[in-house]
Amino acid sequence: MNFRSRIQGALAVGLALLFGANAALAGMPVNRAARPFGTARPTKVQQQDLSRRIDINNLNLFVTNEGSFGFDVAGNFNGGLLYPNHTTNSAIFAAGLWVGAKVGSEYRVTVAEYSDEYVAGRILDGSTDPATSDDPGDPRLIVYKVNRFRGSPSDTAHVDNPNAPDVQLERAEDDLAHHSWSEYMFGAVPFGAPWRLWRFDNTATPTAGDSVDIPGPDMLGDQMLWSVYNDGLPDAHTNGSGGTAPLKLQVEQTTFAFERQGPLGNTIFIKYKFTNKGTTTLDSMYVAQWADPDLGGFTDDLVGADTLADKTGKNRSLGYCYNGTNRDDVYGDVPPALGFDFLKGPISGPDTLGLTSFSKYINGTDPVNANETYNYMRGYTTDSDGNPDPFVDPFGNITKYMVSGDPIVKAALGNADTRNWVDSSPADRRFFLSSGPFSMAPGSTQEVIVAIVVGQCGDRLRSLQSLRFVDDAAQEAYNLNFDIPTPPRAPDVTVSSDHNLVTLDWDRSVEADPLLAGYTFEGYNVYQGATIAGPWRFITAFDAVNGIRQVDGLRFDDGQCEILPLAPLARGTDFGLGSSYSTSQDFVSGTTVKDGTDYYYAISSYATNPAAVPGARVLESGLKAVVARPQRAAGAVTAKQVLAVPNPYYAHSTYEQSQFARRIRFLNCPGTTTIRIYNLAGQLVRTLEKNDPGTSVIEWNVQTEGGLPVGSGVYVYHVSTPAGQSTGRLVVLMEKERLNNF
Repeated sequence: MNFRSRIQGALAVGLALLFGANAALAGMPVNRAARPFGTARPTKVQQQDLSRRIDINNLNLFVTNEGSFGFDVAGNFNGGLLYPNHTTNSAIFAAGLWVGAKVGSEYRVTVAEYSDEYVAGRILDGSTDPATSDDPGDPRLIVYKVNRFRGSPSDTAHVDNPNAPDVQLERAEDDLAHHSWSEYMFGAVPFGAPWRLWRFDNTATPTAGDSVDIPGPDMLGDQMLWSVYNDGLPDAHTNGSGGTAPLKLQVEQTTFAFERQGPLGNTIFIKYKFTNKGTTTLDSMYVAQWADPDLGGFTDDLVGADTLADKTGKNRSLGYCYNGTNRDDVYGDVPPALGFDFLKGPISGPDTLGLTSFSKYINGTDPVNANETYNYMRGYTTDSDGNPDPFVDPFGNITKYMVSGDPIVKAALGNADTRNWVDSSPADRRFFLSSGPFSMAPGSTQEVIVAIVVGQCGDRLRSLQSLRFVDDAAQEAYNLNFDIPTPPRAPDVTVSSDHNLVTLDWDRSVEADPLLAGYTFEGYNVYQGATIAGPWRFITAFDAVNGIRQVDGLRFDDGQCEILPLAPLARGTDFGLGSSYSTSQDFVSGTTVKDGTDYYYAISSYATNPAAVPGARVLESGLKAVVARPQRAAGAVTAKQVLAVPNPYYAHSTYEQSQFARRIRFLNCPGTTTIRIYNLAGQLVRTLEKNDPGTSVIEWNVQTEGGLPVGSGVYVYHVSTPAGQSTGRLVVLMEKERLNNF
């Protein structure tokens, strides 16, 4: 069973009493307190912002204001990097920033793991002991989340997630879409957040071309999160892998992502700005990205470092995790691969460093002190006397990079291979990538930029091919200083439906979006998804009548799992730019759409430039899913037409998006309807009411009035409407409840 995120607080104690301590601690490090709450937090009041996400593309990553990320501290989900977005499937259980350095004659380490040694805020005076810092309980010291202005006033406003709380939980969504620019300017900027003046059209004057300058965030990407934290509070240094005196290091973290299709849709960037706020030089310093990946199922992971030149001669600063078999408990037959890349490491003398070491270990062998942690950062294990012990590969070579071989080549050559050291014996892995050594004088700064990338295609090894393609695109974005062409916005889509029919209408204002010189707006693509998170099937295009139909360019082909130098990027028809699409077909299942069933669609917009480099000839917006539910109009049905679907209910329905959400729907309900559900003993089990002429569907979560799952059996439902009544039978067959369903 996977207890990793379900055991929380008192529940963990209860499980220990019922099943013994070993059951309660399953999957947790054995040499420290049970995670995720880890060791005790410092007693000083802190402004801990632990639930914010960056979620504008295919990835949904938890980001905190104390150095950790990819970690759902509340334990609602089995991890903190949810992929694909809008699902509860997770690729990282926890991750964070680790830093080590020599201060005077001693080595010090600060870690963000299952407990964090950073606190929110700046260091104001590092000459004191302890350092004088912002009050970590200041309510302004949160993770700020802002979006780029793309033409809508809502882009700069505070926008909450419009979905109901139960839908947010089912889809693992942030309850905040984004903060307002005003919140950012008044809350983040006083603590050092980057800002600039934006020139907008002044609509308050009648003269065309009038403009006004508005202060706002100095954006990176299409969505940006910013926070500041430091390691200056001695009471916070209680993690078993750290536990030293503070480095007096201040960190400004900018996390950003791009909203688009293609490889950057599977990428998140983190930029760290480090400032030495102390009065002593930080010498022999290393910065590391640590992760407990948990790629779907947590017991079958392998890891590796991509530092050797591939068949194209390219090497990377990439550490990654992939599945040990082609079948994963969470991701099924096509497990993805996850990676971290030092796009820009610290500067040491004339050199900008990349990945300088890669270390791995399994659950239960975590570093137990700062010395072991620092040795790992340097590219060593630690011997029984506490001294650094070099990594030695199976061929007798000393290296700083564990398992740095190519698993794809190793699988092809087998025992004939004498070069590639690859991971084996899948398990619950941890790894961290390090970059160093470098020095920081008092008051000096360093900037480090990391990419988090995900690839998925075909099987576990071909997902590594996809991962490399995504990683190369992330590196290219960095090489261009993230000044990359922006696609047009996705249009706003309105859904309407009728009996066995779906209609999509969209706003065409995006056709006026400014585009980089050489690009012209070309059209819209219509997609249907198997779920709200995909995979997506292209249905048709509505494009300009201009002779531009198929546009070929560089693309990673999801069928062959290979990079194709010339493959279709756009598939136009020259039928003209439309604004409406209706269908009775379910293109995913190959049948017709059914009343009461949710279907998922997305409309993208795209621009073309046939003269651009092959990988950038088409710029396509990201996909924003909309949900369509075909149904008869509530004013056109009677009580006698009400149906329960599915009937019988066999412990699952197609309406359910996760194992925790049970759904039975009553179709053809008039605008005002009351349904009472009874067991065969005549006892009332649940009352469902609707007073909404806009829908003819009532949903039941298969629970009693008290919120408990109903038992298997035959139930009778009574339908009451102003125009009449009816009764029906419903058979419910429930599966046995499992502990990890709670």
